[in-house]
Amino acid sequence: MTFRNPNKRIGIYYDRIEANAEYHDKRFDTKYLDTFYLGHKKEHNLGTVFSGQQIVVLGNGDKSKYDRESSDGVYNIDLKLKLKMRLKVGWAKPKFKPKFECDLKVPLSTAEIPSVIVFGDSSVDAGDNNFVDTIVKSNFQPYGRDFYDRRPTGRFSNGQIATDFISEALGIRSIIPAYLDPHYNMVDFVKGVSFASAGTGYDNLTSAIMSVIPLWKELEYYKEYQNKMRTYLGAEKASKVLMEALYLISLGTNDFLENYYAFPLRSATHSIEQYENFLIGISRNFIIDLYNLGARKIAITGLPPMGCLPLQRTESFFLGKICIESYNRVAREFNMKLQQVVLSLNQELGGIRLVYSDIYNILSDIIKNPKSFGEFLVI
Repeated sequence: MTFRNPNKRIGIYYDRIEANAEYHDKRFDTKYLDTFYLGHKKEHNLGTVFSGQQIVVLGNGDKSKYDRESSDGVYNIDLKLKLKMRLKVGWAKPKFKPKFECDLKVPLSTAEIPSVIVFGDSSVDAGDNNFVDTIVKSNFQPYGRDFYDRRPTGRFSNGQIATDFISEALGIRSIIPAYLDPHYNMVDFVKGVSFASAGTGYDNLTSAIMSVIPLWKELEYYKEYQNKMRTYLGAEKASKVLMEALYLISLGTNDFLENYYAFPLRSATHSIEQYENFLIGISRNFIIDLYNLGARKIAITGLPPMGCLPLQRTESFFLGKICIESYNRVAREFNMKLQQVVLSLNQELGGIRLVYSDIYNILSDIIKNPKSFGEFLVI
C-alpha cells in the first residue's frame, strides 16, 4: 500500500492503521501496521501478509459468485482500513478517523500439495489412541455415526474431522489415516498421516496425566515415517513430497483444562502468564524441529474459547454463567503470543510458509450467533 501526501503545507500523522481482510463480509485476518509521519510531497509504502480462515455462509447469489471465482482462479477480497490521523497545519493538529475500502483480486495458488501431515490432540486425532493404553478414546458409539460406514474410528467426532475436510478440499483424499492403525500402510500414508493423540499437549506432564502420546513422541513417529517414506519412494522423491506437504498442528487446550487448572502441579510453580510462555517456547521449538526435518508449509492452530467448551459451559451453568471468561481470556492471551511466534519465525527461517489458524473467533461467532450458520433441527 502506498500513502501519498501531495500537499505542500500539510503534514500527516498516521497514529493507528488497522487493516482488515474480508471475504463475503467475513473478516479472516486483521493487521495493525506501523505508524508513521508523512511530510509534505512525500509518499510511504507499507506491506503486510494476510492469512487465516473463516466460515462463510453463502446464499444462492453468493454461491454463484464463488463458483465463478473458483472457475477463474481469482478471488475478490475486501481490504478495509481504519485510520487515526492528525494533520500538521502550523500550530494546529486536528484529528479525524477516516475509513477506506478497496477490492483486491487474489489469484488462487496452483501449487500442488501432495500430502497432509498432522500433529496434535483430540481435535485432529484420527484414531491413534485406539492403540494406546489410555481411557481417552472415542472408538464407541455415538462417535462415528455419520462417518462413511457409520462406525466409530477413534475420531472425536460424529464423522470426519477438520483435517479430513482439509485433505478432501485439497483433492488428496477424504480421510487422513492414523499412523498407529495397522489397517493402513505406506501406500496410504504417502498422501497423509496423523500422529495426533487425544489428550496430549505441548507440556509432557499433560500427556503423562492423560496416559497418551506426548508431542515429542509424535515427532519421533514422524522421523520413523520419514525413513519409511525414503525406503518406499526413494530418497529424492520422498524429500520432495515431505517438503511440499502441508503440516497441521493443533493442540494446547489440554495443557490448561486437564493440567494447569485441574492439578496443583504446574500452577504451584508457574503463574498463568509464566505457563503460557512455557508452552509458547515449546511450540516455537517444535516448529523449528519440523523445519529442520524439511517441513516448509506449516499451519498452527490457536486455542479455542476454552471457557465455552461443553464441559466448562456445564460447570459455569451452575454458577449462573454461560462461559468461564477467565479461561477465554487466557486463550486470547496465548493466541496473541502464538501469532508473534509465527511472525518472528517467518522472518527467521528461510523458505518457511508458516501461518496461524484462528479457531477462537470462528467458534465464538458460532456460539454467539448460531442462527447465522443455519437453523438447527433436534430430532
